[in-house]
Amino acid sequence: MTRPVLAHLRREGIMVFAYIDDWLIVAPSQRQARADTALALLHNLGWIVNEGKSSLSPTQSIVYLGATLDLREGRIFPTQERLSSVTTTAGQLLHSPSSPASLWQRFLGLKASMVDVLDLCRLRMRPLQRYFLDRFHPATDCADARIQLQEEAKPFLRCEVADFLTALYLEGMQVSTIRNYRSAIAAIHTGFPDGSSNGSNDVIRQLLKGMFNRRPPTRRLPPSWSISGVLAVLAESPYEPMHQSTLEHLTHKTVFLVAAASAGRRGCLHALTTKPGFLRHDRDGIRLLPDPTFLAKNQSASFTPQEIFLPTIDSMSSVEEDKRWCPVRALRWYLEKTKLVRHHPQLFLVPRRPYGPASKDSISRWVRDLIRPHVAEGESARAHDVRGQATSRAGFAGVPIEEIMKAASWKTPSTFVSTYLTDTVSAEAAFAAASLRCPTLPTPGHQRR
Repeated sequence: MTRPVLAHLRREGIMVFAYIDDWLIVAPSQRQARADTALALLHNLGWIVNEGKSSLSPTQSIVYLGATLDLREGRIFPTQERLSSVTTTAGQLLHSPSSPASLWQRFLGLKASMVDVLDLCRLRMRPLQRYFLDRFHPATDCADARIQLQEEAKPFLRCEVADFLTALYLEGMQVSTIRNYRSAIAAIHTGFPDGSSNGSNDVIRQLLKGMFNRRPPTRRLPPSWSISGVLAVLAESPYEPMHQSTLEHLTHKTVFLVAAASAGRRGCLHALTTKPGFLRHDRDGIRLLPDPTFLAKNQSASFTPQEIFLPTIDSMSSVEEDKRWCPVRALRWYLEKTKLVRHHPQLFLVPRRPYGPASKDSISRWVRDLIRPHVAEGESARAHDVRGQATSRAGFAGVPIEEIMKAASWKTPSTFVSTYLTDTVSAEAAFAAASLRCPTLPTPGHQRR
């Protein structure tokens, strides 16, 4: 049915790759890709396009047939869903003395789908194919037939751990992230024939060591900008006075103040909502909760991030000028100014028609735009640095580490100390100042011995 249609599209100069009903259109430019996609939608033939599973906008990174095509870097690798399916199926086969033939076929089918994506994938699956076909005859046996798992097959199933970790590395993940995946696998992995576990196996340890040597963790200098510099700008025009500020400037100021006062990640800021029960005005501040569908980065069954409490500056300072930096004052002005144009419960909206919900990238961009004038030449502005700057200032101001952990939703203080703690100039110079201090000269009447 699709052959005549594909032939017609190709005669029209459209480069289209098709596998049953999964089509991929390739074009040399965004404009050409949009035009070719519009022509290929085929609404006039009565076909219905599943827009929820389709990507109708030009992109250089797309998922097609279980693989991610990254045209910017010229790489192709399996999707996380495909890799997880392979690992899960291998675990099911390993944890049972016998499994139905259909499960073995599923595993081999998943492996076959990656032969053009992973190096030596076809070679590694051959022993399992032979093992399976020696015990199952597709023409005569039922798919529910049980296939016994013998020792000779286990090594080829267990090597999936190394394959999975290697695929994550080829995808560009950092070694610390890959170690987290190994820890998750260890929770259900039964171990290797030599008696080693997923955490002690020499092959996997050498593999991770090699990954570390090839891709050591990158280090950055502490940010050169300070929150004080940004706050000074936010206290002047066009951000003040607020009743004269545009919605765009008010939005940018409110987002930054809430980010600095809460030390929240951009995902948490994006999930803040005006739904009843998730935003409450108290006498001395505002309490916020993210949308219930939002799952924090480190949230688990035993750890749930606390609510966000933004105190008023009035409760901490009597200086009139300090009110210009009050996150509660900014948020109340923002809610009032967006009241008539708000058609979505998400807290932060795009400050222009049709005033839809802001994306995570938009929130990051607004924060970066405020930071960028204050960074040193050649340094990139990162919205996430606000989190480190805010918590570091609180730490050096004497705020208890328990309060900092609660505000930033950290489980242990090691995350703060090792990743986010940013020394101030005076603090980081303490060692050099002490080591280079001039020696004390002996006072008259005393001799050195």
